[in-house]
Order: sequence, then structure tokens, then C-alpha cells
Amino acid sequence: MINKLFNSEVFKNISILVSGTVLAQLIPIISQVFLRRMYSPEEFGAYSIICSLIGISVLFFTLRYDLAIVNPKSHVKALNIFALIFFIATIFLVLSFTSILCFKEIIIEWLDFPEKFTFWLYLLPFIIYLMAIYKALEYWLIRMKKFKIISFNKLVRRGAESFIQLILGVLNVPTGLILGNFSGNIFNLFIGLAHIKKTSVNIRLITKERILSLIKDYKEYPLYSFIPSLLNTVALLLPILFVNKLFGLENTAQLDLTSTVLAVPSVFLAIAVSQVYLQKFSEMIHQNKSLKIQFFNMFLSLVIISFAILITIYFFGEEIFTLIFGNKWTLAGSFSEILIYKYALVFLVSPLSCLLIALKKIKIISIWQILYFISIIQLYYFDTNTMKEFLNLYVKIDVLAYLAYFILIVFSLIRYENKLI
Repeated sequence: MINKLFNSEVFKNISILVSGTVLAQLIPIISQVFLRRMYSPEEFGAYSIICSLIGISVLFFTLRYDLAIVNPKSHVKALNIFALIFFIATIFLVLSFTSILCFKEIIIEWLDFPEKFTFWLYLLPFIIYLMAIYKALEYWLIRMKKFKIISFNKLVRRGAESFIQLILGVLNVPTGLILGNFSGNIFNLFIGLAHIKKTSVNIRLITKERILSLIKDYKEYPLYSFIPSLLNTVALLLPILFVNKLFGLENTAQLDLTSTVLAVPSVFLAIAVSQVYLQKFSEMIHQNKSLKIQFFNMFLSLVIISFAILITIYFFGEEIFTLIFGNKWTLAGSFSEILIYKYALVFLVSPLSCLLIALKKIKIISIWQILYFISIIQLYYFDTNTMKEFLNLYVKIDVLAYLAYFILIVFSLIRYENKLI
């Protein structure tokens, strides 16, 4: 069974994506060792707020239609979904940039954002636009099983971003963090566009009639997935904004480093696994095949990795952060020993949720995301006097929420398997 697993197409695809993803994440992690000494906690605090806004806003630029690119049997439909995302993203680019020009002072006051970094806000819509278009490109490449290209693009993006941030840091340019991010996304998009031309894309197949038809056919994504996904993303990023409001920019910077490091396996490696299995599950569902063996293999691998991460950070988190990033980031290490329970569970459960997307159980995902948002929003109103009290409450909410999510995923798998009998 083990030999069969290691020789399978799924394992090979995961290996390609994971290897590229790990290398891509090693670049910013290694660069953080130097960047944290070049830029001040205040600059990193402001940058973490910007990154939170990017994560929240990118959903508006796709309306979740990017998830639909993998599903259609017809490549023509998938191509027209991609074109639809391009038009949606362009509209939101214009709207968001205009809003920043008109309401800059209100935004700065509401976010408690440092005025000396106001220029960063003007770059925000363009970074979101670049990321949104690339998300659509990436799902097209997943559909075409171009996993090597996806891995290469991740390497280029992270390499360009880190290189520019380091150079500007040496030159003592205070906007280096945001300019590096912007440049990395430009490289990512243009290389992605160059590769997508090699997948036999014929833009003449894109028509207004097809796009309008697909808006109706896949309306479940913006109707049932967009708002809940937005709430879920907001819930994931709100803690950074809450900490900035309640405990100041210094704690925000410390939490940002903790989240950056712990999110490497939780987000990027897990996403690579999820992307491969999303394609595989969708293919098997079209063929009415059982998913339980594939699901179990995926689950077992994730359990082993998440347990190893949890043990390492729980016992050595503070020492690791101090050794690597310096004494002024010791607090981030102590935060990691609290937050590791959350990130280990997220690493386990989040990739498994691709099964719900493949099964088109968008409503189940939506219900959970709404409930999760309601739970996280309570963080702001609980009486937490210290940063550690806040983080402990945050972890308890997340652990309960993701255990419930796991139960919903398993229940959906059981229902699918019962229909095959």
C-alpha cells in the first residue's frame, strides 16, 4: 500500500508543489532573519496591517469565481470564468483606488494607521489586483496539472519580493517592505501569463454570451461562498487589527512575526496538498469513484506533520525565535508557544476542506464561515487585560471551531460514500 501511495500521480504532484512551496517559503523565512534587523517593529506593524487588508480585499476582486475554474469539464467554460474574474478585478481596482483617494483620512483614523506610511495605502489596490488575477491563473494551471509551473512561480515571486526588500533595507528605504511585496506580485503575474500561453489558450473562445451564461451557472460561488468566505478571511485577519487597537503597534509587530513563521506550514505547504487533492477529488467525483482511501492517506500525512510542528514549537518556540530573529523578537517566540495549538489544527483541517469544494458543498462551508466570524468578533468585546489572555481566548475559539469543521468534512465524505453503495 505504501509503495502504491508513493508511486501515485497524486503523491508526485504533491511532491512537486510541496518542494516548490517549501523552497519558496525558505526564501522569505531566511530573509526575515535579516529584515527584522533592518526594519523597525513599527514598520513591520504597519506592514502587517497592510497585509491583513490585502488578504481581506482580494476576495472582492474575484467574488470566489476562481474556485469554479477547476470544476467544469469543458476548458472553454473554464477559460471564460477566468475572463470573468479579469473583468470583476478591474472594476474593483478602479473602485478601491478611488475610495482611497476620497476617504484617505477616514481610513487612517479607523485603522489607527501611522500617517507617515500613507503612501502604502495607494499601492494597496494594485497589489490586490495582481494577486487576484494570479489566483485565477493558478487555478487554471491546477486544472491543466501544471504543478511544476506553479512551484516555479512561487519561487520567483518570493525571490523577487525578498531580494528587493533586502536591497531597500540596506539602503534604509522605509517603504522597502511594501515595494518588495508589490514587485514580487508583478513578477509572479507576468511569469504566470507567459506560462499560461503554453497551455493552448485560445482567447477567441472568450465571448460575452458565454461569460454571462457562466455568471448564472456558477452564481452559487458569489451568492453562497463570497460573503461567508469574506467573513472567514476577516475572522482570520481581525486579530492583527484588534491587537493594534487594544495593545499597540509593538505587540502587532510581534504577533505578525509569530503568525508569519507559524503560517508557513499551516498555509503554504497545506495549500499545496489541498490544490492537488482538489483536482484529484474533482476528477474522481466526475467518475463516481470512492474517495475514502485518498482522504485517509491525506489525513494521516497531515496528522504526522502537524504533531511534529506542535511538539517542536511548544517546547522550543521562544528559544527558536530569539536565536533566529534576535532579542527584540523574544516576545513573538512566547506568543508562538500559545498559538501553536491553533496553527497545528488549521494545518490539519484546512487542506481536508478541499473535499467540500470538490463535492460542491458550498453551503456547508458558508455556514461554518459565518459562525466562525461571529465567534472571532467576540474577541474584541471580551475583557482581556493582557496580550496573553487575548491569545489564549483566541486559541480556544479556533480549536473548537476547527474541530467542528473537521466533523462536517467527515460527515460529507460519509454521505458521498453511502450514495455510491
